[in-house]
Amino acid sequence: MNDRTEPGHWEADQIIGKNNRSSMMWLTERVSRYLIPVTMPCGYDADDVVAWLCEGLDRIPARLRHSVTFDQGSEWAGWEIIADTFGIDVWFCDPHSPWQRGQIEHQNRQIRWWYPRGTDLSLVTPDHADHVASILNGQRRRSLDYQSPATIYHALTVH
Repeated sequence: MNDRTEPGHWEADQIIGKNNRSSMMWLTERVSRYLIPVTMPCGYDADDVVAWLCEGLDRIPARLRHSVTFDQGSEWAGWEIIADTFGIDVWFCDPHSPWQRGQIEHQNRQIRWWYPRGTDLSLVTPDHADHVASILNGQRRRSLDYQSPATIYHALTVH
């Protein structure tokens, strides 16, 4: 969905912490640009990623879960479990093509302001990650006609 007219299409990515020993997952909805953080204190191999991604997707109303797009990382090896469990389409970007998930790549720059490279992400609590997400989701954006992602996402969830 390149035209961003149908809500419920998500992009997912991980940011890796200090010494490659911790990570966080972030989901962003393509129409609203709404962010959902998932802290991953136990690791980020493929099995862990599936479990944590399920937790993140459970936070999304079923009618707003149509697809999710990943990069080519091996951490997404359990994608079939996600597709079967949630009945959603799973897409992968072409190798070395971050622009195919441009929204999450843009969001990563904002997230890295809060969690710079080298941060031990295992110390980030879910409450803190949700706090950061609420700040980012509350920022009005020119690309959203000066509405915030939170305002648009809330409207999508109540209709």
